[in-house]
Amino acid sequence: MKEIERVIREKPDCYDPVRVKDFLKEMKLADPRPLIFLCDMHGFIDELTKYLYKNNFSKFIETYLLKFNANASPQVLGNLIDLEAEENWI
Repeated sequence: MKEIERVIREKPDCYDPVRVKDFLKEMKLADPRPLIFLCDMHGFIDELTKYLYKNNFSKFIETYLLKFNANASPQVLGNLIDLEAEENWI
């Protein structure tokens, strides 16, 4: 996983981001950081939010917004509302 994460960060033009995203989602990752890096880099914020929420990775949603990309907050929060996440959590 470390190597996948490194390639995603350092060589974004050496892979098909859609295929890698789908591959990572199918793997049922215990740590979704490679998927977070990929989705953030290529603008797959909606899919990332849905994946993290449906797989109970709420801690990673918070970490993503606080440490990776605070500018994505409106998009992430909009998706969480669409997914009917609890208002207290949002």
